[in-house]
Amino acid sequence: STNGISLSNRFLSYPVADLHCLSVLRSLVEIFIFKFTEYSQSQQVYYNTSVLNEFQTEKEEIQESVDFEKTLKKYDREPQPKITDVSLNVDLYPADRGFRATGIYKLQNRTDKPIKTICVQMYPSDDLHLTKLTFSKPGKLDTTYAERFGFRRYALAQPLQPGDSLQLDFAENRTPRGFSAGGASSSIVPNGTFIDQQLFPTLGYDDSYEL
Repeated sequence: STNGISLSNRFLSYPVADLHCLSVLRSLVEIFIFKFTEYSQSQQVYYNTSVLNEFQTEKEEIQESVDFEKTLKKYDREPQPKITDVSLNVDLYPADRGFRATGIYKLQNRTDKPIKTICVQMYPSDDLHLTKLTFSKPGKLDTTYAERFGFRRYALAQPLQPGDSLQLDFAENRTPRGFSAGGASSSIVPNGTFIDQQLFPTLGYDDSYEL
């Protein structure tokens, strides 16, 4: 029709400069969207690794290991009881990648010396929390190094003699928050679970945390 030809002519005669401006504008919008998405993702990574979790540089991690050894190595040669029996109850929460656990250790002095102090090491992690630690024999719990190194000392009122035993009771929970610089934990997921024994209390000085 005449109107159709007229419209077509007007389109064909549209200024080239205006078409170029539209193309440039589209490119700028695409760049803005890309940059905004990139910024949002970087902010999300920062929030998870540095706000919800503690971020450490490689240099800081090395220094942490050095400080661990300098501070706690003096307890390396203290005699410790052996874990002779374990009772463990664990509730899993795969959707949250977390768990709650209670446990009982039976400890026995299998050395030829009296044991005056029991050292308990917890895996140092922002999302792992020891909520209970008690012993069946009286004593005093020292938590001086608990917050930084996950290390506690229990001084018995009466030394544990060779062959004697006592009971350790504990409770803990793991509640991951977002993901750390090492990535999200995959030890507890809906289609399978693997919990390393390192996540539960161990006895004595642990040289695996050294540099």
